[in-house]
Amino acid sequence: MSTINKKDIESFGKVLEALGIAIQKNPGMLTSLLQDADSNLKEGNEDEVNLEKLSKIPLFQLAKSNPEKLEETLMELSTPELKSILKLNHLGGSNFKARDSIIKFILDQLKKRTTDVFREHNSQSDLTASVEVRNSSVPTENDK
Repeated sequence: MSTINKKDIESFGKVLEALGIAIQKNPGMLTSLLQDADSNLKEGNEDEVNLEKLSKIPLFQLAKSNPEKLEETLMELSTPELKSILKLNHLGGSNFKARDSIIKFILDQLKKRTTDVFREHNSQSDLTASVEVRNSSVPTENDK
């Protein structure tokens, strides 16, 4: 790494001074520059995943009825979307980075599972109610 000398600091000070004068004359220039930079950052973030769209894909139904259609559907998705499908459907973690490998992993997991057990019991109240029903059918010492 190079060292910064006095001449570098003086020239940078001149640049800052020129920027300050330009901003004083036209303050809208800085706000428009910042807005442009902000919009470019938002446009550049293409890795955002539409979770609502992914949650509407009936993975388990397609895996049972039409595996070819499921594979076609998965082929249309990007790598971040495929990784989100793994998380959304609790299909296990994978260290795969290649799109085709992730698709093969998802298809393999769906062949092993017939139902989505994690979505059937998604609320804690349902689980509590089923435990209470089971406990009420078990005789206690007082019932004997």
